[in-house]
Amino acid sequence: MQNTQRIYLSEYDADQLRTLISTLDKRNLADRTYAMSLENEVNRAEILPSSDIPDEIVRMNSRVQLTDLDTGNVLELQVVYPSDADFDDGKISVLSPIGTALLGYRVEDVIMWDVPGGTRRLKIDKMLHQPEAVGGFFQ
Repeated sequence: MQNTQRIYLSEYDADQLRTLISTLDKRNLADRTYAMSLENEVNRAEILPSSDIPDEIVRMNSRVQLTDLDTGNVLELQVVYPSDADFDDGKISVLSPIGTALLGYRVEDVIMWDVPGGTRRLKIDKMLHQPEAVGGFFQ
């Protein structure tokens, strides 16, 4: 299940994500599946200059606190490029189902997304770090 709420991406993030998608090995079923999900999200996003996107929007390298509404578990996750992913450090790839799902949503949004274990309902509780909000536009 993919979300249908409006999402927002910066021009920079959209360009970087399109480049990432184009470099994936589409012969690999997992890469193709993840690339298609991310591409669908990028294509439906409203693309804006970085300066026009509110600080509470999840962008690349954002660290957020989430609550899993089905289990009550609280998570801290950072959406990163695949080369920076480190699950033990809370850094999830934008190509992962939850990484793709978070991108472009804002604090207080509830996201429903299919993951290997079923559909997850996650609420974005708060932004813990947003690089663009502190002047790091391309971190």
